Amino acid sequence: GDAKWFWAIAALCGLSLFFVASVSGSDFAPGPSEAKPSFQDLMQILAKKSVLMLFLVMMTIGAGFCLVGTFLFLYLQELGGTADLMGLSIMFTVLFEIPLFFFTTPLMRRVGVTGLLTLSMCAYFTRLVGYTYIVNPWLILFLEPLHGVTYACLWTAGVSYMAEIAPKGLETTAQGILNSVCWGMGPLLGNTVGGFVFEHFGAVILFRGGAATVFVVFVIFMASERPWQHLRASTVVQSSSAAASPSTAKLIKAEAFETEGHQGPEEMMGTWPSRDPGLEVEVAVNVDGGVGH
Repeated sequence: GDAKWFWAIAALCGLSLFFVASVSGSDFAPGPSEAKPSFQDLMQILAKKSVLMLFLVMMTIGAGFCLVGTFLFLYLQELGGTADLMGLSIMFTVLFEIPLFFFTTPLMRRVGVTGLLTLSMCAYFTRLVGYTYIVNPWLILFLEPLHGVTYACLWTAGVSYMAEIAPKGLETTAQGILNSVCWGMGPLLGNTVGGFVFEHFGAVILFRGGAATVFVVFVIFMASERPWQHLRASTVVQSSSAAASPSTAKLIKAEAFETEGHQGPEEMMGTWPSRDPGLEVEVAVNVDGGVGH
């Protein structure tokens, strides 16, 4: 029966615990202790409009993950889906999720955090709407790769942004808040509302309602953050850097990076450009002269 799977999971957890306990403690030596967060420090994070928008997106997509994780298999059963199909659907989400993480960082350099969040919401909206139109349950496998786009873009953007804006000594706290919003508040909302809607209106209304919610948040996000302006500004500074000499291009990036609160060009690998390409354009104007917004 199903009990054997619980015992199998328990055995794997036991092996994992044994492995962690057997590893040298020096490999997990704690770093510098984090400053004790105060209410004022916490408000430094939460008071930013861009952070509130990030939390709104994370909570919405977190609730959407919960809708799919809890109610998709029940929906597939209604369509005549088999247990094999359900297992394959999970495999498809993972197969496309992991490789996409290798591309999100270069993509973030081009479209920024706001661009990644936009892609995440678009992919999730398409996935939820697609569920409501399938007749053959096996068609679900064509939609599951969109989970990888949503998950990779969402977490690359969220983790990178919180790491960048967190007050010194509160970096871990910032990541904890981000996880609490996505995996705490999101599932709480998704399970509570989703269970009621599924019970009284069915899976189609549930998924379309989820898609409508994502669309409303998408509109609010676009009106607030205007990601197309970030993309245009990033394109301008990249064109300026390409046209300049190598030393001038390096200076442009180094000055932009220092403006964001980092130390210098040695730390630029994998992080530039950051969340506000407008800063980089201003630096390009100062260095090259004649490069406009």
